[in-house]
Amino acid sequence: MTPQNIEKFDEIAGKIFAALYESFPVARKLDAKEFVEGGFDAAYFVQERTGLHLRTKEGDFFESTIVWLTAAGYIQGVSKEREPRPHDIILTPKGLEVLKAVPGSLTNSPTLGERMLGATKAGGKEVMRAAVKEALSLGIKMTVGG
Repeated sequence: MTPQNIEKFDEIAGKIFAALYESFPVARKLDAKEFVEGGFDAAYFVQERTGLHLRTKEGDFFESTIVWLTAAGYIQGVSKEREPRPHDIILTPKGLEVLKAVPGSLTNSPTLGERMLGATKAGGKEVMRAAVKEALSLGIKMTVGG
């Protein structure tokens, strides 16, 4: 049985991939409230003393997923001209190539990106997790030249 954190990672990564695939080549802002189950209330809480929105454990999990996907070379931050840190995210060439891949030997089946996009819209968590596993496996093979 797959550990719960891996299943959650696969679901969030799939939603991120689908959103970036749909907007490609335009970078887009990614906010935890769009990607974690439960929306804003699950991703953030308001600190009463300061009124600041702080991330919850779920919000931190989303941010950690972004960090991992960036370190693995699937996505990257895009800095604005006058802003010192990345605010928008885009697929890297590796990320796009993986999402454009057609799984297996079926030439007429949807790409991994299309499968993730469809699963996001239909709420298909199992399809999403399976597509993410395939994408990450393909990305590893690309990295090691397999």
